[in-house]
Amino acid sequence: MLLSLDFLYTPCDDVDAAVAQCVENLGGELVWRIDSVGTLVAAVRMVAQGPLLLFADHLESPTPIAIYRVDAIAQALEQLRASGAREIREVEIPPGPCATFTLAGGRLGVYELTRPHAGEHLARQA
Repeated sequence: MLLSLDFLYTPCDDVDAAVAQCVENLGGELVWRIDSVGTLVAAVRMVAQGPLLLFADHLESPTPIAIYRVDAIAQALEQLRASGAREIREVEIPPGPCATFTLAGGRLGVYELTRPHAGEHLARQA
């Protein structure tokens, strides 16, 4: 069901400060930044391979949420419900529909890549 770990959705009180620390002190690269409808999210690439860090000022979770890519979000949601996942929240992220959920006490997420060029578009605006 899971194809790849693409994002670590990370709660953050000061998104711009977190991005600055990653870029200036740890060698990260700002990939994109969105400030819309009272929500600020920034994507930072820390290594060539691996998930992007998504710093967000609106997450309710106190810990990062690992977001995995799936082929089909509808099928994934069906499987998650059958497996006992709780607190399923369907949201949109730039690359496509996403759902976060609680499973065995941990918070995880899945998304379907329906907008493959969203990151490139946002990068031009960052």
